[in-house]
Amino acid sequence: RASGYPERQRISIDEAPWMLDCPAYDPPYHVSETVLAADRLRGSDGWADPE
Repeated sequence: RASGYPERQRISIDEAPWMLDCPAYDPPYHVSETVLAADRLRGSDGWADPE
């Protein structure tokens, strides 16, 4: 895991299919600073979609 990346949230294997509702699954929102800095609208060398 990269530094600054949040801990993974554990779920049971029965809750793994995305088509199932899992109200307890509430991961933190996270975008790395590297991705934010590479916003393609900020410069010609950007490669990331804007946030």
